[in-house]
Amino acid sequence: MKLEDGLVCRYWLMEATAGERMTDSLEFVFLELDRMNYGAEHPERCRTMLEKLAFSLKYINELKEQPSELRGEFFDDLFQAAEIANWSANQVAQYDKAMMTEADISTYWSEQIDKARAESLAKGREEGREEGREEGRIDERLSIARSLLSFGAEVGFISKVTGLSEDAVKALINS
Repeated sequence: MKLEDGLVCRYWLMEATAGERMTDSLEFVFLELDRMNYGAEHPERCRTMLEKLAFSLKYINELKEQPSELRGEFFDDLFQAAEIANWSANQVAQYDKAMMTEADISTYWSEQIDKARAESLAKGREEGREEGREEGRIDERLSIARSLLSFGAEVGFISKVTGLSEDAVKALINS
């Protein structure tokens, strides 16, 4: 089968009324697979790269295995891609995981460590702020208690107003 036999067809944009090409710079080229005149059982009839490509594209879903006539890096990749396209989502995930390089894994874990470190620092800062706020509240209660003591307020009253225990208020009197 040769190009002239009709496997490849060329089309140009034509002006409707004059029937002339509108431009020579725009040409449409089609590989017409239906014009291949032999079936999936005859890969040995393919002689040229174009015939092998057309055969592969036309019959790839019908073939049980990659024919020996269609070997080489290009066709091996084509048949592998077709096989992967029929995998389940789980198989694709396992394949992707297996294809991760050491650099990918190293980058992944480095990113995970950085993320965990940032989350840990943020949590630590928040905990530190909360501790600081709590210490500030205690200092404020103690300050109010001292003030009330200076005005002669009773220990029980000061305890109720500030939320401090009576023992804590009594300790202020002794300090």
